[in-house]
Amino acid sequence: MPPLLSSDRNVALLLGVTVLAVAVATISPYPVGVFVDDGYYVIMAKALATGHGLRYLQLPGEPYATHFPPGYAVFLSLLWRVAPTFPQNVAVFKFANAVLLGVATAVGYLFAVRRLRLSAGLAVPAVLVGTASIPALVLAGMVLSETFFLALLLVTLLVAERALDAPTLRDAVIVGGLCGILALVRAIGVVVLPVVALLLWRRAGWRHALVAVSAALALVVPWQSWAVAHQGDQLPDLAGSFGSYGSWLARGYRDLGWGRLWAVAARNAAVLRDTFRVLLAPLLPLPVKSVFLAVALGAWVVGAWAAARRAPVFLGTMVVYVGIVFLFPFAPNRFIWGIWLLVALLFAVGVSAVAGWRASGRVSMPMRRAALVAFAVVAAGNVAYNVRGYRGSWWNSIPRAQAERSAPLLRWVLARTLPSDVLVSEDDNMQYLYAGRQALPPYTFTATEYLQIPPDSVRAEALGRILAYAGASYLITTEGPVLRAAALLPGRSGLRLVPVDRLEGGGVVFRVEHPPVPAGAPGRVQR
Repeated sequence: MPPLLSSDRNVALLLGVTVLAVAVATISPYPVGVFVDDGYYVIMAKALATGHGLRYLQLPGEPYATHFPPGYAVFLSLLWRVAPTFPQNVAVFKFANAVLLGVATAVGYLFAVRRLRLSAGLAVPAVLVGTASIPALVLAGMVLSETFFLALLLVTLLVAERALDAPTLRDAVIVGGLCGILALVRAIGVVVLPVVALLLWRRAGWRHALVAVSAALALVVPWQSWAVAHQGDQLPDLAGSFGSYGSWLARGYRDLGWGRLWAVAARNAAVLRDTFRVLLAPLLPLPVKSVFLAVALGAWVVGAWAAARRAPVFLGTMVVYVGIVFLFPFAPNRFIWGIWLLVALLFAVGVSAVAGWRASGRVSMPMRRAALVAFAVVAAGNVAYNVRGYRGSWWNSIPRAQAERSAPLLRWVLARTLPSDVLVSEDDNMQYLYAGRQALPPYTFTATEYLQIPPDSVRAEALGRILAYAGASYLITTEGPVLRAAALLPGRSGLRLVPVDRLEGGGVVFRVEHPPVPAGAPGRVQR
């Protein structure tokens, strides 16, 4: 084995173990379900591990789970079989994410030095910024699919770039299969497939592209067909939270109007602008933050120019991924944090390209030095952000705040409700996992709400349908919009909400009184 490769692997292993240790040290004791999606993943894992199939056990009627691709839930279900006692196995799930972050670190370093042609002096800090930083630790510290996706994405990129050097049909099958698996972990993982197919077509011909696409579709089509077949199992008001992403997105664009894509993109751009200002220049005045962001954008543009030759699959994937994020009617931060390592690597490629300009004579030496100093200052700004984050344990900020809000509600449910009671509550997944109660969220989740906040009257109509559909015993809420909708509900349905208690921190508990309904009547889940 060449000494260089052996050295690369040793450095990759050392970095992976280091980040694994950091991720393990930052594992929090907070319950699962505080980020909403993490609770749903665990519920689906339990359903698979206990023989129920891919279902939402927390919902009345236990409908099929068509919202999230099944890959991460299947992974968790395997861990559940090894450690079947809940909630003790939550620590196992979080440790698994820490291991996956270590794997992403090691593979990311190999990708950086072998495909992006970064020196160890640039690759090491870039990889650490991408994986041992606050954004990566926030996601890895909760039972979310992003860390699994990142590790698998880097493996796919490494294999795909190598396959393009001398494409074979066998390579096309392998790469296509990896693309399919990516899409089964996170739906946005499908972005790699068109990039790979196009590059294979250009370099090896249409047969290689077709083989790759066919291998991916052989994995994805059965899942999508199953999801479409069962997407009507839930109440339409709950389709945004529990139905398929495809139908949710199509309905959202139809309701918004395709001409308003620009409004979605503009809002997402503004959110990302504000986020990057904080990540790159914490505590500095707004004009300085803007300068730091402009410098970072310059590094990413130069990095994209260089990556187009060094790693075209990497660049194409990032372009398509970010393009979808801009047009997706949902807060973009989580999507970008999920590929934070790739963002850091692209910045490092830009620095590497500028550092190499001396021999080409494209710019004067003073300009080159000024650009490198500016890049170093921006990188130092991000390091400063992470230093503050480590001091404040910011990786725990989301679960800590949500756990404090949820605790009074959960205590009340355990003390005052029966196992047969059905609840409508913001913490529906936690009510099932920790109290054994079936529960639903008290609101809709539609793409149009990203731009247009629905009026209280519309929320009231939806809340009434959800309560009636579930045959809910209690409505428990800590959120103002739900309380306002509840106040309007008596005039819009035959339901009666009777306040029975107030929770610590401002939550309100209502007993739900339903009008008489003939047995078997449509619109209510029969339990």
